Amino acid sequence: MQIQENISLAPHTTFRLGGSARYFATLMEASAVFDVFTAAEERGVPVFWLGSGSNTIFADGVIDKLVVKNELKGISYQDSGTDVLAKVAAGEDWDDLVADTVNRGFSGIEALSGIPGTVGAAPVQNIGAYGAELADVLMSVTAWDKDTEKFRELSPEECEFAYRDSLFKHQPGRFVITEVTLRLSDQAPAVPEYASLTKYLEQENIVDPDLSAIRQAVLAVRATRLPDVEVNPNAGSFFTNPIIPAAQAAKLIEEFPDLVSYELGEDRVKIPAGWLIERVGLRGKQYGNFRTSADNALVLIHEGKGTTKELISVQEEIKGKVKEMFGITLEREPNLVM
Repeated sequence: MQIQENISLAPHTTFRLGGSARYFATLMEASAVFDVFTAAEERGVPVFWLGSGSNTIFADGVIDKLVVKNELKGISYQDSGTDVLAKVAAGEDWDDLVADTVNRGFSGIEALSGIPGTVGAAPVQNIGAYGAELADVLMSVTAWDKDTEKFRELSPEECEFAYRDSLFKHQPGRFVITEVTLRLSDQAPAVPEYASLTKYLEQENIVDPDLSAIRQAVLAVRATRLPDVEVNPNAGSFFTNPIIPAAQAAKLIEEFPDLVSYELGEDRVKIPAGWLIERVGLRGKQYGNFRTSADNALVLIHEGKGTTKELISVQEEIKGKVKEMFGITLEREPNLVM
């Protein structure tokens, strides 16, 4: 395994932002995980595992770590009656996987089309969209446990999944995900009941959509809301949708009758962060080298020559405006690596 020094990290993220890694390497084989930690220990630095960088923001200056890009590849399928088990290496591109399952006629993750990132990053964030989450189909996660120095197979319960959350987020650095096993189906898919998707299908005169039609609908709707990272560098949704107590939501609805909200049960209500940002008048607002998208206030776009310090300043200004009007504190979704 080759260890490089002083490698620029901006090209390794979709935000095209941040400083350089003191040390940098690429993981091509799962068996080399132990070698990574040995190399980091010899150099006296911690390890940071990097996927496609779609949910990562690096600080300015030198990141005093061994940054390791996960390039593990491989997909295999096993038919077990009506279920199909997909074993996927962590370095595979998530949307490439979705496309492959759809082409093969396997349902289960078509609603998660277009989400950037690697397969290994998906359990960390418990990615989700249009009413579906990775946790709905995940069977197991294979990971190297730094504490025991052994590979482990973690069940969904052990992964402690929650909304955009998991065990892996709460114990960063402990687990290195090398493979994910998903339980898919060869049965007809259910159509996500979301207004934007329904409207698209109606406009296209699509009745009883198959897997391919559902995927294309999701991709088309996402394209109207999320800028292409190759044209407008961004990290997707910059803030998570806040979940608040039902009583707090009821008071807000009294004050703001047009408040968009979704009841989650157990006295919890989800409020779209993009709606909050737009309501305080920040959709399409320019902040120096950054701006909120005119199509989706939840997306921050880097227009070049910006710094992470500047980005965090923009983040705090947006959070302050939302907190002042609604009493809700927004939380950043991308991971900030110092």
